Amino acid sequence: MTICFIGLGSVAGSGFSVGLESTSRSELQCGVIIDSAGWSVVKRHRVYWMERTRLQRVILSGSGVNESVSVAQDQHEDAPEWKHKDVDVEVILEKLNFNKDGLIAAMAQQYNTGEVLMQAWMNADAVRETLKTGRVCYYSRSRQALWRKGESSGQIQSLVDFTFDCDADAVLLQVNQLGVACHTGRRTCFYNAVRSDGIHVTHDVLMDPNELYK
Repeated sequence: MTICFIGLGSVAGSGFSVGLESTSRSELQCGVIIDSAGWSVVKRHRVYWMERTRLQRVILSGSGVNESVSVAQDQHEDAPEWKHKDVDVEVILEKLNFNKDGLIAAMAQQYNTGEVLMQAWMNADAVRETLKTGRVCYYSRSRQALWRKGESSGQIQSLVDFTFDCDADAVLLQVNQLGVACHTGRRTCFYNAVRSDGIHVTHDVLMDPNELYK
């Protein structure tokens, strides 16, 4: 087994390091950057590195912490699955208020952290497929076609819970997001924060969009 350290560095003097363990060095195609946010950032994004480099394990160590996590464990193996695939979807569709274009706004939120990931649109077929399969499907207005999240990038969303608001014109999807949610290569689409001195970008690009959509 080959252990490769890429972008080895320390975090705020804590001595954290990331080891990427792979069966082949040729599979290691990107580096790991550890920023000042430290350990929580590494833990939050290690599934992304696994997804993109086909790693078997990511080893995190430093300051008395020594952790080795398998791919299966880190991809939220214990995440609740959508348990209502037998729902009568037609009854649900009758309750939802689609707009004149036959669409309804859908917000995706990471189920275990509350992190808001993205907003997109669903038509009746997208809602139907999402509820029946447990894999989130949207409707792409630009392509005018169903858009199964992650079908080209590998950054899939698995449904955990499906709710809609009091006016039934917006849907909240509690999901398990693998990797990044935004087409810019960021974890979330909501990275432009309004501050007194202007707009601050709050999330770094984790993956080159050109790599995401090869």
